[in-house]
Amino acid sequence: MERRTVLAFAAALAVGAYRIAPEAKAAGSGYAVGQLRTEWMENMRRHTAVVYYPARDGGVHEAARRYPFLVFAPGMSKLAGDYSVLLEMLAAQGFVVAAVRAAKPARNHNQSEYLTMTQDILAMARRMQALARDRNSPLGGRINVKGYAAFGHSLGGAASALAADYDSSIVAAMNLDGDYSDNTLDARPRQPLGYLVTEPPAGGGWMERWSHSKSEHRREGIWKDVSSKSAAPCRLRVRGMLHANFEDGAIHPELNKNRPYGSIDGQRGIAMTAALVKAFFLPYLKDDAASAKAELAAVMADYPEIAFMP
Repeated sequence: MERRTVLAFAAALAVGAYRIAPEAKAAGSGYAVGQLRTEWMENMRRHTAVVYYPARDGGVHEAARRYPFLVFAPGMSKLAGDYSVLLEMLAAQGFVVAAVRAAKPARNHNQSEYLTMTQDILAMARRMQALARDRNSPLGGRINVKGYAAFGHSLGGAASALAADYDSSIVAAMNLDGDYSDNTLDARPRQPLGYLVTEPPAGGGWMERWSHSKSEHRREGIWKDVSSKSAAPCRLRVRGMLHANFEDGAIHPELNKNRPYGSIDGQRGIAMTAALVKAFFLPYLKDDAASAKAELAAVMADYPEIAFMP
């Protein structure tokens, strides 16, 4: 590689390079959705991410509009693009969704993947603060940076709860069917905490059923510990959804034929998840906690598959 190419690449990383993908219309809402791919260096580590955001609609008040932002963390070895349908739906509903692009391996033998993902979430939030101040960014001046919410799937979901424990500027966190393990077992966030769980796979012999029952009992005990200090803990189960149903493959199974998906229609399952995430986060992002129960109740009326769990 030529020296000038190396210098140009280094300079791009130093200032926080990004490129904009074409705008697309997300299903089920009013905003067109833009994508911003961003990369930056922090603490001698290169980060990459994808940001989904409501595209400018040209309205009279567009220049003064500030959108709330969410940080999303994927499951282990997953990319942000594996969840593009869900993230675009949320952006189409008026959120800026900053997705950690890839789950990186732990930096050393003494650090768990959960802690690494937690650090990625916090680094992503700091990056969003920088983009909000950058006049050359399409997000410059368009993000409400007073507080944010964190959520994720699987490993990323558990890491979101730990991130909330570390960062008081996270107003609420939600875990999409992630097991709490390693460092996240010690998470005790005080913010509102959501936990959306799915059904275990059907079938199998008595040994498999016993294993699932034991796992559910373990998860229930851990949830009680992790949520013990939360201002508003909320655990929900969705009938007919399995662990992989949050990914794009639930709608397009050919993307990963080896993943088991539930009996619920993939499009409905992801639309329901987007509605739940919005209903759970928006009252706290708007500093209107009193409306939280009503927001959730409205979604559950539309989707009877959802049930509260103790």
